[in-house]
Amino acid sequence: MKLLNGAALAGLVFCLVACGGNEERGDYVSAEYEQAKMRWEAQGVDNYRLELSASGGTSSLNIIYASKLSSAYKSPSDSASRPYSEVNSDYPFTLTIEQLFQFVQDLSAGNELAGMVTYNVEYGYPELVDYFDNSGALVQLQVLQFYSPESDIQRLQDNKATWLAGNNGNYHMTMKQFCGICDVQPDVHSDVADFTNVSLMFDGNGSGNLPLSGYPTTISAFFDRVISAASNLESELSYQLHADGYIKAYSSRTPFGTNDGGGSLEVLSLTRSP
Repeated sequence: MKLLNGAALAGLVFCLVACGGNEERGDYVSAEYEQAKMRWEAQGVDNYRLELSASGGTSSLNIIYASKLSSAYKSPSDSASRPYSEVNSDYPFTLTIEQLFQFVQDLSAGNELAGMVTYNVEYGYPELVDYFDNSGALVQLQVLQFYSPESDIQRLQDNKATWLAGNNGNYHMTMKQFCGICDVQPDVHSDVADFTNVSLMFDGNGSGNLPLSGYPTTISAFFDRVISAASNLESELSYQLHADGYIKAYSSRTPFGTNDGGGSLEVLSLTRSP
């Protein structure tokens, strides 16, 4: 069987006599399908990361911007140093959620579904599909991961607004940046008055390999950096909030593309001033 891809999906036609005709099952799946599709459309999600795997084999990781495939990667990778390697749009299951719904609809119309389709409770997309391929073999298509940045972005924006509203904007901040391909960087000190940076310097005489321009000068700028990182679906983001509400640390890594970099930044201390 030639597995599906985004370009070939529109012309998909299945013929399988062994499945027989089960109109009751088809009707049931169709009703659930419509409800799930409406749930998905109501989310208004246009940008997301979607990884699909067929029967536990090679997976396809798809990066979607504005509801269109932007890039795709496969795992296992062709490179021993990276978990994913880049593929083009004709690789099997390089699909958007809309194309995944169309795939399920075509299977249902051809009575080739091998059982109930499982839909994600929160977003509505099909997350587990059992079907018979053209040879009669049972295939299980599964969503291994789905990530949409909207919730993280909104949470960070809310935390930023809370921080700005609850502080007078006068503080001293000490930071350290880490880079996987760089030497350990010295501490960086930032003095902030009325939410505006007035001084930024390396600790002691050290200058490290990274310029000062690579550092956020205020907590507000740190929030903006992490919000920007959350929007980048080509990297994976993790961050930590301090008990006082500001960004304590964040890190990003780029396992999907050709860059081995990524980095992290941590606020070592923050001292408020009158």
